[in-house]
Amino acid sequence: MLDRWAAALHADGHRPSGVDRYVDLLRYFAAQYPLLSDITNATIREYKTHLAGRNSAATVKLTLCALRNFFGWCVEAGILTENPAASVRSPRVVSPPPDALSVEAVGGLLRAINEPSRAHTRTWRRNRRAVLLLLYTGLRIGELAALKWSDIDLARGVLLVRSGKYGKHRAIPLHPALMAELQPPGRPADAVIGRADGQPLSTKSMPHIFDRWLAGLGVDCHAHQLRHTFATRLLDSGCDLATIQQLLGHESIETTSRYLHISTERMRSAVERLHY
Repeated sequence: MLDRWAAALHADGHRPSGVDRYVDLLRYFAAQYPLLSDITNATIREYKTHLAGRNSAATVKLTLCALRNFFGWCVEAGILTENPAASVRSPRVVSPPPDALSVEAVGGLLRAINEPSRAHTRTWRRNRRAVLLLLYTGLRIGELAALKWSDIDLARGVLLVRSGKYGKHRAIPLHPALMAELQPPGRPADAVIGRADGQPLSTKSMPHIFDRWLAGLGVDCHAHQLRHTFATRLLDSGCDLATIQQLLGHESIETTSRYLHISTERMRSAVERLHY
């Protein structure tokens, strides 16, 4: 049954990694409650309490989302008459404000990856391209790993994200600093950030560019920090939240609004430094 549900999720455009995570969560649940006919609203609430004592609010929320989706599918498939998880509320998840590099830190990063005395090998150029792509487009690490040369239209100056987090495509304008970096383009089917044979780096290998390569250059920076920096700089420059939401591929503008908190804190800090 889980295989049929997973197939339906894939058909609806869910990312493979997200489907795998949902299925894993349902397997944990089924290990404790193996009989579908015995599951009630009270069962789901009991499981929520069980999870809350051992997991973060984010994990509990994700599990309840998976359960609601699965039992909703069961209703649609005629396996159940009602969804026992439908009325069980998810816990509120308070996310810490995302971090971003300061202007000085970005300057140090760019100097490090532009150092002319370095041996500019193919791997160096690839890694440098990866850093600049995240800094100037705000891509997620998985989106960067999936990016192919056919997704980049240099004539129009846009990059197409075909494998967004929520299965939606989006187009991102290319910053002038990226245009030269993407010349000459590779073969259309090759990964933009890939191996010598054109195959993409895995999502597990991709972070090594930041955790190891940048660290070797004396730069302390992780991949997601560049995405946060992209969004924060846009907000600081006066860009509206709705535009930033579209560029980042956020499903909800509430997620994007976390950056508003950062900008407010920056303004507060600036005012507090005033001396007359």
